[in-house]
Amino acid sequence: MSKAIAVVVMAVLAFPACGGDDAPAGQDAPATMEEAVAQASEAIRAQTGDVEPISAEALQERLPENVGGLERVDVSRTESGAMGMKVSATNARYEGDEGRSVTIAISDIGGMGSMGAMGAAAWAMTEFDRTTQTGYDRTSRFDGFKAMESLSRDGGRLRTELSIIVGERFLVQMEGREVEMDVLKDAARRLRLRDLEDEG
Repeated sequence: MSKAIAVVVMAVLAFPACGGDDAPAGQDAPATMEEAVAQASEAIRAQTGDVEPISAEALQERLPENVGGLERVDVSRTESGAMGMKVSATNARYEGDEGRSVTIAISDIGGMGSMGAMGAAAWAMTEFDRTTQTGYDRTSRFDGFKAMESLSRDGGRLRTELSIIVGERFLVQMEGREVEMDVLKDAARRLRLRDLEDEG
């Protein structure tokens, strides 16, 4: 998520920094870094409308106690804000025998605006389907939401990933080790994504 925030900051800074005809009407190019930061913060607030993210605690309550027979062994939540951007997130890790594990992360990136969403999930702007001898990477639809799936069987090890954009505001990221894609999809359904979209 910190990478996504950096993308947003750089993109917003680029607008006032251009100067000349490319600068926003009535706004000169910043002369100092402090002015650049202030202009970037103002632009972000104008874009997001001071969106208040759902609390990290509320997001955490959606995380199941177990996934595909794996027990939850760790859970955390964070809330952060900088330059007008506000983000809340929660994640959990589930483990079982034979090296099986799943991690689930839910982030409310509504306070980062559309550029933040693009930075956090650039894949959502594209369509692709790549298949190899060891697996696949593809964009898809999951319960009506834009999603990306990835599966790799390399060196006898299985890795699966499922990412979902919910309501153009929430980002759900799931990663599995030695578990099939169906396990991640079953876990995603338990997150009640339609209810999450309504809350946003």
